[in-house]
Amino acid sequence: MQQINTNLDTSVPSARTQYALFLERALAFAIDYFPFPMLGLFTLITLYKKGYNFTLAQDALCILGFLFLFIIYHAIFNSGGRVSLGKFLMGIKVITLEDQPLTFKKAFIRGFVILVEAFTFFIGFVFAIFTKNKQAVHDMVVNSTVISTREKTTTEILVVSIAGTILCAALILTKYYAFFLAPSLQEKIALAKASQQLDQIALLQYVHKEEFGYYTNDVLRLSLMSGDTVQFQRDMQNSFYRKGFRMGAGEDDFSITGYAKDGKRTEVHYSSKNAK
Repeated sequence: MQQINTNLDTSVPSARTQYALFLERALAFAIDYFPFPMLGLFTLITLYKKGYNFTLAQDALCILGFLFLFIIYHAIFNSGGRVSLGKFLMGIKVITLEDQPLTFKKAFIRGFVILVEAFTFFIGFVFAIFTKNKQAVHDMVVNSTVISTREKTTTEILVVSIAGTILCAALILTKYYAFFLAPSLQEKIALAKASQQLDQIALLQYVHKEEFGYYTNDVLRLSLMSGDTVQFQRDMQNSFYRKGFRMGAGEDDFSITGYAKDGKRTEVHYSSKNAK
């Protein structure tokens, strides 16, 4: 009787496995990942508008905190046979090369490596185009791959291809702009603080006009009206360069001009004429 060979090679998915398209993976990743840094940035801007002042290190920790939430999200929804929102919409999922669901530990490590790749223009994803089992760098680390979970129609494939190509091009351009052209997060926050401080001074001008019947050129007078002179002066020092700040007041109008401490000395301006 012929002996049956039970030493089957389970190191790769079966021949029937349909690997996910690179552009499917790109769209799924965008849906899953980008809400987290955007929420971090929105939170920082909101807190600064409410008067909270943070150092650059604290800003970075806030953003990293939201990115850590992405790792947790990735670990939960890509382990135990589950799928993340982006992968569900694209009809794909992560498995091991032994055709098994990822453990939470492996999914956590995979998400962490993805986060590291985010600081290298996501170059690790490109490996999924060329490697034998369509593995990106984060797949190689935990011995995983991404497969399709359902058949796609020709229309779906066309839509995914167009949308994925646009996304990849936008991502490359966005990363290039962010690294080489765009003002840093700290510069954006400094500019927002300066604009907020202008609004506070303008509000005090309106209060002064209502109480005394005229606008004033005296910043010290307005600081006394703020209720906390020390904090007002501190906010002025943190928001504007001393040189170049000026305030003009007439009988019916006033204007305020300053240079934000954003590294580029961006001019910020408020005019009661424009606010009417």
